[in-house]
Amino acid sequence: MNKILRITQSNELIKYINKIRLFLSDLTLEYPFHDIWFEGIATELIDNKSNEREILFITSDEDEIVGVSILKNTQNEKKICTLRVADKFQRKGIGTLLVENSCEILGNDKPIITVSQSKHKEFIKLFEKFHFDLERVYYGKYNYTSVEYCYNGILLPESILKKENIEDKIMKPYWIA
Repeated sequence: MNKILRITQSNELIKYINKIRLFLSDLTLEYPFHDIWFEGIATELIDNKSNEREILFITSDEDEIVGVSILKNTQNEKKICTLRVADKFQRKGIGTLLVENSCEILGNDKPIITVSQSKHKEFIKLFEKFHFDLERVYYGKYNYTSVEYCYNGILLPESILKKENIEDKIMKPYWIA
């Protein structure tokens, strides 16, 4: 098993983006627009347009992806957006390693993280280990047939997130200091 890698520090960004895309591809079964969301993040990272996103990943000795954590690090939101470990590598400390490194990068011991009802039981021990607190349950948030459990905070309304994103990217005229 290799160490944790950061996509923004990888010399083979495109190669690993593609491997991670494939690794996460079946998440569209639970999160119908996950592939479209991931493409947006991948494009930002490839074009070097975002310092708010990071992807942590671990590869096997054969260079296959075995674990991924996708982070959002803004002033208003410190979030682990996706956390996944390959089935055959679960219960080997990879999830713990990803969460520890994610918390370090986010500068927050309790970042927001959500999990669907179908995976909730798989995450309970990990969340207990890190003393994550269940804050809210959302019905139909990402998939209208599913419940989403939110830990360590609440999800901000899209209107606030979009406003933050727009305001951060607006160019000020040169005469405004």
